[in-house]
Amino acid sequence: MTYSLTVTSTSFSLAPNTPILLLPLNPVRRLLCIANTGVNPVAIKFQSAPASATDGFTLGAASVSGGQGGSILLSDGESHTTQGDCAVDAVYAYSTGGTTVNVEEGTVYAFV
Repeated sequence: MTYSLTVTSTSFSLAPNTPILLLPLNPVRRLLCIANTGVNPVAIKFQSAPASATDGFTLGAASVSGGQGGSILLSDGESHTTQGDCAVDAVYAYSTGGTTVNVEEGTVYAFV
């Protein structure tokens, strides 16, 4: 059996004080990278939407819009068939001042 990892990149613009769903639950997710590219901090939370800027973990702001702010990378490493360190839950974001976020999601599929 052969396995293939497909990575999808998506950018989001977050309105101020408005939680947003970045990714739904995905049991075949094996890679997740979230990067704040805006000039305001962003709160990231799994399973449910953040109620405030301190509900979840915070990724710091970029020094200039489009730059690299805080980021997180979760990966199952070399595991193709089993879930490991990568969260498969729904991913939400919240920013008090609004910001932009880039998300990379890697999903694995088996080919016979």
